[in-house]
Amino acid sequence: MTKQRIILVSKRSPLTYSRNKANGELEAMLAPGGTANVVADMASLLDVDWMCSAMTDEDREVRDRHPQGLQLAFTSSERPITVHMQQHDAQVFADMQEIMTADVLWACNNTLWDSWNAPSFGPDIRRAWQNYKLFNEDFLKAVALQLEQSPQAPVLVHDYQLSVLPGMLRKVSPEQRILLFIHIPWPSADYWRMLPGFMRRELIEGMLGASVIGFFAERWARNFLECVRDLLPEAKVDAGEMLVEYAGRRTRVAAMPLGYSPQAIDYREREMPADLRAWVAGRFLILHSGRTDPIKNGARAIAAFRLACEHSIALRERGCLLVRCNPNRLYVQANSDYQAQLHAEAERTNKHFGAELVRVICENDVGNTLGCLQEADVLVFNSTIDGQNLTVFEASLLNRRDATVLLSERAGAAEALAGVVDLVNPFDIAELADKLQAAFAAGQEERREKAERRWKRARGFDLPRWVDMQLTALEEQ
Repeated sequence: MTKQRIILVSKRSPLTYSRNKANGELEAMLAPGGTANVVADMASLLDVDWMCSAMTDEDREVRDRHPQGLQLAFTSSERPITVHMQQHDAQVFADMQEIMTADVLWACNNTLWDSWNAPSFGPDIRRAWQNYKLFNEDFLKAVALQLEQSPQAPVLVHDYQLSVLPGMLRKVSPEQRILLFIHIPWPSADYWRMLPGFMRRELIEGMLGASVIGFFAERWARNFLECVRDLLPEAKVDAGEMLVEYAGRRTRVAAMPLGYSPQAIDYREREMPADLRAWVAGRFLILHSGRTDPIKNGARAIAAFRLACEHSIALRERGCLLVRCNPNRLYVQANSDYQAQLHAEAERTNKHFGAELVRVICENDVGNTLGCLQEADVLVFNSTIDGQNLTVFEASLLNRRDATVLLSERAGAAEALAGVVDLVNPFDIAELADKLQAAFAAGQEERREKAERRWKRARGFDLPRWVDMQLTALEEQ
């Protein structure tokens, strides 16, 4: 692992703050959401100045208290992290967060649009796009200040909210080593053409300012290269070498799969809550785990379980389904609707069978989630699409019951775990119901053998390896 100073950039901070109602003091907790936690664990292995957004009033208060940066040392940290929170104009941040992130880029890259009803871009999209670029410019200024002190420091830019930052940095620092890592999927060129023409071109040009662009899976990297070939015809794309030549520069595109962070699972208590343990006692537990986001596809998992119980009296008598999700971005209508949909599907199932066969729990206790992953007999990750899905790796390492793992073939993790998980079509409820029945009927020796192979496979995709892949790719480019 490198000892050099590194500049790390992401929208999300590693911490979020709330005010204690009793004494009025600010209290910190690890921010929810995959990107923030993964990047925080990555930062703990390096010598990092971390640029992120002050997203709340409490964040801004902490920023004002620490104008030179806040030093953090997590339990798992090998080195302290210096966090520099950026202040944004309120309208700039709102447009980036509520329009460009939630309504446009997240929806597009996760193929959530049906084209009959969405998207419809009106005049507001141009204002939102300009503010997206201003948001990136705020980070440009912050990174430029750090580069004055450490001009040779590599810059690691994480996630799609900062896609045009590499191009901006390249203009002010032509020889800088810059990596852009996209944590979400990348769609086909035809689908990406649904974005306004001016936006998709500027996004690709901004991304190609990076020395290296990383994705979790080869399928996303291939899709990106096809987008460049299709939408930026003056670029030279070598799909075999995963290289793009444009505007006198070469950018390498790479798949860099991540499975799990040892810090995320080694430094936390893992325990299924007592009330759940009592509910599950002696039953065959099927667990669906993911955040409150429609792509996690929990409603179809409940429908498949209901169908499986219709076909199998034994499963109906012995089985139960726990849908566990951490509340995430519930200010997005689709996410709050998804949470309501989960409860409605669970209520429908329980009413149909006259017993509580399905329970939905939405809360952010990571230790409880890990405890549930340990005790499940079947683990369902049937996302409609997923940049990677780290929980399937964590579950493969933590589970103590040789669980069967059902994983969406549209998850990035499917590339890494093919052959040691059962892949499912996330839209085929009947197929998933059949897989649930087969998992219920599987013999112990069959389950054990596959679980052992899955454990060995998952162990190879740890966080230090992922960090080394990023830094090595930058050094070699």
